[in-house]
This record gives sequence, structure tokens and C-alpha cells, in this order.
Amino acid sequence: MMTEPEIKRIVIACDAQGEIEQALREAAALAVRWQIPLHGVFLKDDNLLRLAGLPFARTLSLSSPEYSETLGSEDLEALLSALAARMRRALATAAAAAGLNWSFAELRDVPGAASAAVEEGDMLVIEAGGRPLSGSWRLRSPWEDVAAALGRRVLLRRTAPAERQRRAVIVLAAGANHAGVLGAARAVVGPRDEVVILYFGDDEPAPELAHQLAAKDFAMARLLTVKDWPDVRRHIQRLNPDLVAIGTAGLEAAELRALIAETSCDLLLLG
Repeated sequence: MMTEPEIKRIVIACDAQGEIEQALREAAALAVRWQIPLHGVFLKDDNLLRLAGLPFARTLSLSSPEYSETLGSEDLEALLSALAARMRRALATAAAAAGLNWSFAELRDVPGAASAAVEEGDMLVIEAGGRPLSGSWRLRSPWEDVAAALGRRVLLRRTAPAERQRRAVIVLAAGANHAGVLGAARAVVGPRDEVVILYFGDDEPAPELAHQLAAKDFAMARLLTVKDWPDVRRHIQRLNPDLVAIGTAGLEAAELRALIAETSCDLLLLG
């Protein structure tokens, strides 16, 4: 029997760049699905604090180049503490609304944040979108490297909240346990979103897959059979989705890194 993996805790991680509201909603939806606690991790980046302590450190505005002021490490520490407190309050509010237990921690570096977040049975929700700079340009988030290194039980959020209908692509490998990917995707895919299933493998989809799709409310999804991993990547590029959900157990590390590098959408990774 194909069953969903046992998830014991949803861990949501962000830093000063991230807007946390949408990631919190999706983390809470996942936690409600499995009736498990929420844990928040806020990164106070030591590298930023060291940079702010240098004598030439200043804040600049890309939209107003004439604006500039000095930035000290104490000022940045106070700002990061305020942002961490804001995340803690938002986490407490979301957990209370969903009837969930919660906890919170502040960490100083991305590897440390990642290692603290991936205890046995954890699923990590990473807010990696960042605030736009000078219009729509965004810095690449260091959390993307964390997602590539972990490769399992990760929701990497990189897009802004959308009022419109979104498109979700769910990749299912032949012979794999599909229940985990479908169950987690159901928690973060909206009821009006367009869903495309890419069935990855040489054999035809098994009859039991149709029952699983119906059980997860994906009976109306488009089901496409693709022959190999390069074909999966071509379909993802052509479909230009807002979310890709994929089981990573059969993926090589290089394939996963390529998927993260080639897409700018949200990624739900389950190993």
C-alpha cells in the first residue's frame, strides 16, 4: 500500500530578505494536514553583521542614488531583532488560528539554520523569494543551496502571492510511492489552480494512480506521460508553472541542482 511519509514537524525558515506571510500560510496548511507542530527559524546572518561593522558600510537606495547613510552593526542587530520578533508574532498568530503547537529559534548562519531544521521527520519550508529591489530584481537566496543539499522534504518558496489562477506541475516517477507528493501538493495547491501531472517512466500509469489522483482531488488534472528526465525538464520549461512538486528519491544531485537553477517557481521536494 502506498502511504504518505511520516512528517513530525513543519519547520519554516526565513531571513531579513523574506516576506513571510505566504510561506507561513502554506507551512500552516501542511502542519494542519498532518496535525503536527510548527517551528520557526529566523536567520541573523553573521556575515551581514560583520559587514555592517566595517568603517565603509553604508545603506544605499537603488531608486534614489543620492540617499545614503552609515550603517553600524548595532543598528543592523536591532533591525534583525525587530524582524525576528515580527516573524515570531506572525508564527504564533498562524499557529493559534490553526490550533497548532509552535516553537521558534534564531540562528546565525545558513548551514546552522539548515542543520537545526532537518531533524528526523522534519519538513522544511524555506522563504527564498526575497523583497524586490529597484522594481522587480531580486537577490538570489542562499536558501536555494540549502534546498539542493537537502533534496528531500523541502518546500522552496520563491514567488510572490498571486490572486490569479496558478499552474502546478506534479512529477510522479513510475514505480514510486506517489501518496506523499500528492498529499503534500494538495495542501499547497489552490482549488482553482490548473494542475498538470507528468508521469515519468517507461511504463503506462498504473490503474491505482487514477484512484490516488481522485482521492487527492486531482481527478481533473491533465496527465501526461514523459519518457525520461530531460523530457521532464523540457515539459516544465514549456509549461512555465508557478509550482513544481516532485519526488526526489530517484534524482541525482546534479539533476536536482539543474531543476533549481532552471526554474524560478516554487518547488516542493519530497524524497
